[in-house]
Amino acid sequence: MHAYELSLAVSPNGTFAAWHGGFGQEAAIYLQRVGAGGRLTGRALKISDGKRHAYEPDLITAGDDLVAAWYEKDSAGHLSGRLVSTMPDGKRLWETGFGHSSKQVRNPTVRQLGDHLEAAWIEQSREDDHTNRATVWHQRFTLTGKPLGPARQIGLANRDTWNINACVSGGNLIVVYDAAVSSQVHELQMIVVGASGARQMTLGANDGFASLYPDLQVNSTGQAALTWFDEKDGNEEVYLVAEPLEALEQGRMLSPLRVSHSQEDSIGAYVVWNGSIIGLAWSDVVSGQRDVLTRTFTADGKPFGPVRVFKPTKGEASIPAIRAAGSGFLVAWNDYRVQGAAGHGHVTSSVARVASLQISH
Repeated sequence: MHAYELSLAVSPNGTFAAWHGGFGQEAAIYLQRVGAGGRLTGRALKISDGKRHAYEPDLITAGDDLVAAWYEKDSAGHLSGRLVSTMPDGKRLWETGFGHSSKQVRNPTVRQLGDHLEAAWIEQSREDDHTNRATVWHQRFTLTGKPLGPARQIGLANRDTWNINACVSGGNLIVVYDAAVSSQVHELQMIVVGASGARQMTLGANDGFASLYPDLQVNSTGQAALTWFDEKDGNEEVYLVAEPLEALEQGRMLSPLRVSHSQEDSIGAYVVWNGSIIGLAWSDVVSGQRDVLTRTFTADGKPFGPVRVFKPTKGEASIPAIRAAGSGFLVAWNDYRVQGAAGHGHVTSSVARVASLQISH
């Protein structure tokens, strides 16, 4: 079993991990329960139908059930979006597609907002028109997978925008990603999607250095935690900003705190709230190999606990996911080994891992 791009969902009814991968050259979506202490338990359950390759699931809980968004690739290389709900035992409840069939549809995210689901994704033309243009789309669904109106374009992106993340706050869906919309290099983009429309804005300065892969989460008081990695220090380093979401919406962003200080690229930063504490996880090289690192911060962005390093059991550690769980956090990633040049085509093993992180006082 090879596992890549782990996602975590935590609820009072259970904790689950999802990934894409499988046996041999398989690229399917798998689901597995996470037990006490972050141990993967029971059998890994295939929840995609196997008709096409499936990639990069985004997993959430919705009531007693699970909802996952991912994208699939057919034999002709066409990409399409899928939204699927399953029971915790992997039994499928419903499935629906999204996005335009004439476009490449990829990198979806899904969140529950009140009594419905909000999905966002990237679309681009099937043929490269050499403009590097892509768009961000949004659609609402009932909790049983029925569309609540048509999909609508909410923002601009690029063909080399490789990921989007989202959270909900104040009755809105907040989408973040990186793109070169009005700049030469990628900068942080945020779209606030409400009932009356969507508004896109660029966060931070247009300083000529790429700002990449943002993640944004907002707590119950409206305080936002925003992380990303930036190239302005000569190599990619992780940064964190903690301030009211309202300030970000108005274009005011505090000076970011530099979180990582290694000589290698620090990448793949993700953030989550547990009460008034921020948990941050990222991928870095601190011991001659790529590890997963975590640190906690206060609500105003000050370091709260020490850096903790999770070393891979085999080879290298990939990009982590982090979620609040009980009085601490759960972190998930895959340990992998490669032969020759890096890339999934040369992977000899890739193992799913989940670990618990307690809040230090």
